[in-house]
Amino acid sequence: MNRLSVALASLFIGGAVYAEDWPAPLQFLVDQGVEIHAEIDSKISLKSYAASFRGEPMELYLTPDGEHVIIGTLLDAQGKEVARAEVDRLTLSQQSSLDWQTLSNSYFVAEGAADAEHVVYMFNDPNCLYCANLWQLAQPYVNNGGLQLRHIMVGMLHPSSELKAATILAAEDPAKLLAHHESTLLQGGIAPASDLPEAIIEQVRSNTLLMEQHGLIATPSVIFRDSDNQVRQIQGIPDEALISEQVFGRSTPAGDD
Repeated sequence: MNRLSVALASLFIGGAVYAEDWPAPLQFLVDQGVEIHAEIDSKISLKSYAASFRGEPMELYLTPDGEHVIIGTLLDAQGKEVARAEVDRLTLSQQSSLDWQTLSNSYFVAEGAADAEHVVYMFNDPNCLYCANLWQLAQPYVNNGGLQLRHIMVGMLHPSSELKAATILAAEDPAKLLAHHESTLLQGGIAPASDLPEAIIEQVRSNTLLMEQHGLIATPSVIFRDSDNQVRQIQGIPDEALISEQVFGRSTPAGDD
């Protein structure tokens, strides 16, 4: 059972009276912190909803009598997740409490052309395999000159994370060292440098604190501007459709700091 299932299992207690905004089972979940984003068409007889709990997407299916809700993943006969793409599209991209100026004042490694059409920020822990995966997915957008990806280096996953992040920030060519690290992370990546300046280590700590202060608990956490110029965030690695449609394809011009 994953963390989300354990957390939700603790919610199912009885005896409460609910508002009429939602059927009682849904209202109970809302009262416990579940956010229901939209009703979706899952092609089945149950009413279906895209929701999230503590930033994690979830599917809700309401029984016809409105008395029960099923939390889980809907599969078809071939084992394909029927609603996953739509649920991710509706839940993973959320409005961010971070403003663009604060992000531009953080300590980051800029990867890509300074005059790129789009800029995206990414909180990156050097020991995060998902960060390395997202780095790989970003390369076509970076290499074609359309994206500048700004890696805000943090240290949160492992005792070595902070010093590895500082090693990258302190490098003569941080983007080059970051690329080497991400491309070799499965083999261990870079080793922390010795005698790192305390000021650089403090930069990593400042980045990590910034992430924590804004309720971001997962790496990578990606911050971008949508087509309406709203600052949005995605925690964890988005699927490729979200990347192409919302993140790397629709962000803010790199010169708009």
